[in-house]
Parts: sequence; C-alpha cells; structure tokens
Amino acid sequence: MWLDPRRAVFLEKTRTLAVADLHLGYVWAHRVRGQMMPLLQETTLARLLELISDYQPKTLALLGDIVHETVSIHSIRQTVEELVNELCSRIALVLVTGNHDRDLQRMLPGDCIATLKTEFIQEKVRFIHGDQRFDPCPSVLLTVLGHEHPAFRLGDGVATSARFPCFLWSADLLVLPAFSEWAAGCVLGSAPFLSPGLQNVRFQQAIVIMGNRLLPIPLL
Repeated sequence: MWLDPRRAVFLEKTRTLAVADLHLGYVWAHRVRGQMMPLLQETTLARLLELISDYQPKTLALLGDIVHETVSIHSIRQTVEELVNELCSRIALVLVTGNHDRDLQRMLPGDCIATLKTEFIQEKVRFIHGDQRFDPCPSVLLTVLGHEHPAFRLGDGVATSARFPCFLWSADLLVLPAFSEWAAGCVLGSAPFLSPGLQNVRFQQAIVIMGNRLLPIPLL
C-alpha cells in the first residue's frame, strides 16, 4: 500500500487508487449563497489524471463528498460531467457517496457507466466515506475512509504554527486527507471525530503531508 503526498492511496495488489472528499463546485456552492469567493480554476481532474498516469491503476475509487453541494448550477454540473466522462474513458470508476452527495445521481452524465455505492469491498479492503456507522466485518482486514479531513498542527514551540493535511493509520483503519485543495483540515485532537465509527479508535500514526514528502508521527 502506497501513501502519496498528493493525498491519495494506491493498493498495489488490486491496482486500486483511492481519494476522498473532492468537494467539486466548492466555490460555486458558496457563491450561490452570496459568498463571493474567487473563481479559481478547478484542478481536481488534472491532479487525478497525474496520479493515474503515475500509478496506472485499474480502478479509481472516489470516497464520498464528490461534490460540495448538489446546487442546480451549470458550472457545477459541467465540472462533474467533465470529470466523470474523462475518468470513465480511462479507468474503472467507483463512486462512493458521502453526506454531501445527496441527489448526485442527477448530475451524472446520462451515459455514465459508473454507479453510486455506499461502500466498495475489494480483496478484504472496504472503501467507504465514513459519515455512517460501520461495524467490524470478519471478511474485511482494512477500512479506508475519508469524511474527517484530518490535519496535524506543527509549530516552533513559541508563536508560529501551521496545519498540514495528514493520513491517520491504525491496525485496520486508514483515514485519507481531503483531496480538495479548499479543505483546511480538522486538526487532530481539536474536536471529536465526526464519524460514528471512529469515536473510540486510537490511531497509531499520523502521516503528515509536507509538500511532496511524508512525515510519520507516532501517536501511541
């Protein structure tokens, strides 16, 4: 299993690439509510294509919160359609729904061959979003999820600090950082986990993303 500082995980045995929390249309979802955020170019598809080019996976799993909100705006629908059409033409695409993805089905292209799932299990690995309760399963050795947007705060011990997105690792759980560049991240320990399945989990490591490098930090 390869953790990539570009906020992705690649499972070599099944050649599956997974990312979580794309939050497509984040800017437009806020602008429609009167928050005039800058219209920056959407980079999600380009970043995914770069990962696909590097790893040559058979399957790409998008683990929930694929859109920020299913607002009926042409720009959001167009972004979703372009991303799904481009990915489906290159790879087997699995769309796992999250709490932001209500009515996402109506935004998908009519000829989309990818289907929406609440979970995806492959070779004893379960892929979910994480907003719903999930129970241990004897046939599952590892659960990969998103939803939390985990981040780790590092500082100089005096006055300067910064937050960095991170992976969270335990014996049978891997929490992915948000793939969205708009996600500042929820600093580990600053608030309880949102996911019902993580309330009592003690993670062994935070793998912090620092530019193009990973910094493992023991938590136990």
